Amino acid sequence: MIDLSIIWQTQWDLLPLDPIGVAYPTNIASFLAARLINMSIAPPFFGSPVFTFNSATFAAGIAGMVPDPTGTIAPGKFATAFTAACTASVWIVPSGSYIGSPTPPTTFSAPPVAIFDPASVAAASATLQSTLLTATPAPLPLTSVYPTALYAAFSSLMVTLTGINSIVPTPTPLIYTGLVL
Repeated sequence: MIDLSIIWQTQWDLLPLDPIGVAYPTNIASFLAARLINMSIAPPFFGSPVFTFNSATFAAGIAGMVPDPTGTIAPGKFATAFTAACTASVWIVPSGSYIGSPTPPTTFSAPPVAIFDPASVAAASATLQSTLLTATPAPLPLTSVYPTALYAAFSSLMVTLTGINSIVPTPTPLIYTGLVL
């Protein structure tokens, strides 16, 4: 499960946020990885997926930012980094995961391929950028909209799993799209 929004906000307050410092991209990417480490897939999916956030891709996406009095550069960089990191992140879903009740018609007989649904990534990225563009500058990290906007973006993502249904006598494709937890 993704950490609660209030945890994102309070942990953001503890970050050394220096947008022109070389550690800034790594600090933000590590912050996100820590908040997402327990991300899962909502019922009726059942299983123990393991999610690995691609921190390096996110950090590279926000690297090299310079002070911007207009406040328009960072939202675009964060949205682009969000999209790239979601696309490059990895879901591992074990064999035997199932949808609904654990009967053969709903069981993945082989480890399915799991990705973030591209449409949900695009929508979340657009909302993230819009939210950050319209936010009032925060005098303190605790009042920043960045952690709550990032939380909302990740919480709105959908995961698509594509595998083989263990239905007898002929296995068929089994596709499931669900929200993240």
